[in-house]
Amino acid sequence: MGENNWEKVIIKDEVMKNIIFVFSIFCVLILVPQRIFAADIPELKNVELKLKAKTRWYEEKTLFKGSPVIVSVLIVNESEINSNSEKVLVPLGTSEQPWHKGLSFILFKDKKPVGNIGIKSIERMNKDNHVLKGGRRIDALFVIAPEKTLELSDGNYRLDIVFDSTGQETKGIYPAKAQTSINFKIRAPRSKKEKSRTYVQVAEYYDFEGMLTEKAETLEKALGLNPSDKEINHALGYAYFRLGELEKSKKNFEIALEYYKKLPDDHTTSPPSQTAKMIEFHLKEINEKLGEQTNK
Repeated sequence: MGENNWEKVIIKDEVMKNIIFVFSIFCVLILVPQRIFAADIPELKNVELKLKAKTRWYEEKTLFKGSPVIVSVLIVNESEINSNSEKVLVPLGTSEQPWHKGLSFILFKDKKPVGNIGIKSIERMNKDNHVLKGGRRIDALFVIAPEKTLELSDGNYRLDIVFDSTGQETKGIYPAKAQTSINFKIRAPRSKKEKSRTYVQVAEYYDFEGMLTEKAETLEKALGLNPSDKEINHALGYAYFRLGELEKSKKNFEIALEYYKKLPDDHTTSPPSQTAKMIEFHLKEINEKLGEQTNK
């Protein structure tokens, strides 16, 4: 073989080596990561996700102006609800990208969008639970602050809630969409009782925010309008208990206990007798602490 032919073979060999090297780099940087990410997302069929929302309203789904909108949003995996449902695991989020970050809220009045009114998530709800089993559900709490609802005029409203995790495939999140709506009315409270319930809801908002002093002050306003309300006295007693104001806590707990003891048990999840026992337990603890303070 001539010298020129050997040079041609060497050149071809070097070219092939370079091609193989470039292709190897391509596989490492492009194809392999895609296979890894793809492996993170299960190949699921017939996945049926439903988004649900619930909140506490009064008569005819009415929200009194100045009350917070506290919404529990649930996403339910209704896929293969049977003995094998545990096998249907749908990754809807990660610790870095929680599932509820895929939620969006749109408020409408008379079918016209109102715009952004400051809906925020309460992060502590199920913040580490992002994989949904078949037949199971996970939820998170969201709230519209009271000052925002004061900006809304009276009328009929619809809150659209949309979950969308599409576009998250490379993060190992299952791409899915679901939507639900809540219809409600907003109006001013018309009685002392309705006004007191508004204060109770605002106090609940302060509790979620960790603002215990503001919660107690707001519940005092509610109690001023409805002094015999057992639930307000109970909530105020517990608020003062957490604040360490034991004398005030004892007073409100004792009033609440008197009412709860008179009520017959029903089929609710928290019958009056159970609530009465909880109050008695707190009163015993309060009396022990007050006794210790007296002996010092």
